[in-house]
Amino acid sequence: EELDVGAGDQGIMFGYASDETEDCMPLTHSMATRLGKTLTDVCKSGKLWWLRPDGKTQVTIQYLQHADGSVEPQKIHTVVISTQH
Repeated sequence: EELDVGAGDQGIMFGYASDETEDCMPLTHSMATRLGKTLTDVCKSGKLWWLRPDGKTQVTIQYLQHADGSVEPQKIHTVVISTQH
């Protein structure tokens, strides 16, 4: 039945708070979200006229784990931005 069809896209769900950022989200998530917002902004503004909707972002960070189990971001390892054009 037509109503049984899902969105056809995948996402990531976080079920915890983090002290890495002011918005209590993991730093990788906050950075990827800001990059995605920037993609949307330049697409809608026409600055990159060839940019199509449905971009995706991914950020990987290297952490240092302390003896007490807490972690500290050390460096940005990888940034991936995928767009339609």
